[in-house]
Amino acid sequence: MEDLREAAREIHSRFGCAVLVKGGHLKNSSEAIDIFFDGETELLLSAPFIKGVSTHGTGCTYSAAITAALALGHDLPGAVQLGKHHVSRAIAGSYRIGKYFALQNF
Repeated sequence: MEDLREAAREIHSRFGCAVLVKGGHLKNSSEAIDIFFDGETELLLSAPFIKGVSTHGTGCTYSAAITAALALGHDLPGAVQLGKHHVSRAIAGSYRIGKYFALQNF
């Protein structure tokens, strides 16, 4: 987690932009941890890591959920929190169909 935090701060320092560092694939972690940092606000976003679920494409879903929340008028930290909540619920509610996984819509 400290490496994620350091990476977010370094990216912000170099480029002056808000940063979301995803850590959903960290080894030996029971949580999917992400760090958001915009120079003022730092958020630690975590959800239980769910084993055995294909999460391919969830980063795109995460960014789309953040964008949708921004379009609805949420500030960036709030939109990131809503995005994390959305994608975490979708992963938790996923189910297998043959060799594929379907994510629940929320």
